Amino acid sequence: MHAEQTPLHAAAADLRLGPRILQAGTGSLLITEHGGRVLGVFVADVAENLLRVHPALDAGGERARAFLESDEWNLGGDRLWLSPELELHFRDGEHPTPEAYDVPPEIDPGRYTVVQASEHAVQLEIGGELVNRRSGRPFRFHVRRTIGLCPAPCDTSGLSYIGYALSSELRIPEVDRPEAQYGLWQLLEVPPGGTVCIPVQRPPELVDYFASGVVDHVRVRPGAVEFAVTGTGRQKLGLRAADTRGLMGCWRAQPDGMATLIVRQCSVFPGEVYADYPAGQPQRRDIALQCYTGADDGGGFGEMEYHTPAARAENFFLIRDESRTWCFGGLAERVSQIAAELLGVPFPS
Repeated sequence: MHAEQTPLHAAAADLRLGPRILQAGTGSLLITEHGGRVLGVFVADVAENLLRVHPALDAGGERARAFLESDEWNLGGDRLWLSPELELHFRDGEHPTPEAYDVPPEIDPGRYTVVQASEHAVQLEIGGELVNRRSGRPFRFHVRRTIGLCPAPCDTSGLSYIGYALSSELRIPEVDRPEAQYGLWQLLEVPPGGTVCIPVQRPPELVDYFASGVVDHVRVRPGAVEFAVTGTGRQKLGLRAADTRGLMGCWRAQPDGMATLIVRQCSVFPGEVYADYPAGQPQRRDIALQCYTGADDGGGFGEMEYHTPAARAENFFLIRDESRTWCFGGLAERVSQIAAELLGVPFPS
């Protein structure tokens, strides 16, 4: 399916979300200025969006309009936030309950503007002021995000493919306190029913963000951790930069013996200071990759997440990030060959 032929594109155009399409070969991307994100990933062999978006947007019309005018924030897609979550997204970071969750509208959807665009890439910028709820003081931020097409890192014969590079920059021109630490946080939403595989370099420490029994939710095997995207309950796994290889892959079975695969490659830096941390552990600053599964009023979903090292005084509150996201569709056997090649472990196992 091509992005331009989808109800999602029609809804994005009707609602003036600033849709733009990037196309290459057998795939296409739907990017929106509203929210500054990749809202759709489409490949020729698969009828559905490889990313999860809120079903109200797919429905279009008045349902989509009512959703955008509501207090709901979760459009879906591949978005950018800032971390640490406990200091920016909870009204009370000491007691981070779901009821206390409050996404700052300054960052999502924010007020992104397209500053450059071509048939190959779209560059967006956003800036503004956020309040750190731990310090109680405001700080100013500026983010630049470029989404551009990228080639496959492997032979794609027998597959449909689209890939994109993310280039992001965070600058904090005015901080709330000298010891502040803020990071880029990239979150890619996927539909329920798949499995995320994270290759590891050693037996990993499994960090349970919700104290919800994530150790029992995941499967640890030689060279990898697997995380089921059930779309039920709430589970969040964190992994140390030192334990990972900067790779995540999400496999999802499709009808008629087909499958999809999304592989994300990012940089991890063991020993660097990361901004995000679990509740009750503000001194812990080593978490680079995360997986989440849960649900909102539109149903279940999962997330493949990664963080950058923190923008802090030692780097003049400036951090840059590069990553690649490779998306495939095809016969399950062929897709599994690519998964093993890119992740370095058999997947699905």
